[in-house]
Amino acid sequence: MARRKTKRYYQYRHARRRARTRYGVDLTDRDLDEMISEIQAGQAEHVEKQSNRVSVFIVRDKFKVVYDKVRKSIATFLPMDDKFWYDEIGG
Repeated sequence: MARRKTKRYYQYRHARRRARTRYGVDLTDRDLDEMISEIQAGQAEHVEKQSNRVSVFIVRDKFKVVYDKVRKSIATFLPMDDKFWYDEIGG
C-alpha cells in the first residue's frame, strides 16, 4: 500500500510552482527548508499575520511567502507587488 501524502507535501509542491511562475526560480525542498529556518530564526521580515496559523514574511529581501506555523512549511509565494496580486485575482 502506498504511503499517503501529507498536506505539507502538497504545500511544498504548490510553493515551488508559485516560486517558478511568480519569480522565475526553480527551488528545491532544501531551499524551502533553508527559508523556513530563516523565518523560525527571526531573520525574515514579518509583514502580517493572516490567522493563528498563517503569516506573511519577506525572505532574503526578495521573496514574499506565506508561512504555515502548524505544518512548519511555506504554503505559497506571493508577488512582491501587491497591485500585481490584485490584478491576478481579478480585481
